[in-house]
Amino acid sequence: MFPFSRSNRPPRQVFPGPITVEEIRSVRFAKGGRSDYRAEQVDDFLDALVATVAAGEPIDQMVHRPRFRLSTRFDGAYLADDVDAFIDSLQGRPVAPRQN
Repeated sequence: MFPFSRSNRPPRQVFPGPITVEEIRSVRFAKGGRSDYRAEQVDDFLDALVATVAAGEPIDQMVHRPRFRLSTRFDGAYLADDVDAFIDSLQGRPVAPRQN
């Protein structure tokens, strides 16, 4: 087993404090393969998160149980474990106050 395979990857860094637009915009995921999450759908989800956080609205419902289609060999994909870990890191955290 490789040192950082999916099953024993170290936990993602936890950001204390409120969720910011910069935090969401700066996230990068490892390239996935077949049966990982379609990159296009994850990118659309992140765009919606940015818009919601920029408006200062809560994202609890968005990150509760998001669903993404699985990729095929012809789709761009992100590792599902990385995406799931990022979404888990957002749960239960407040959104930063809206910046005017």
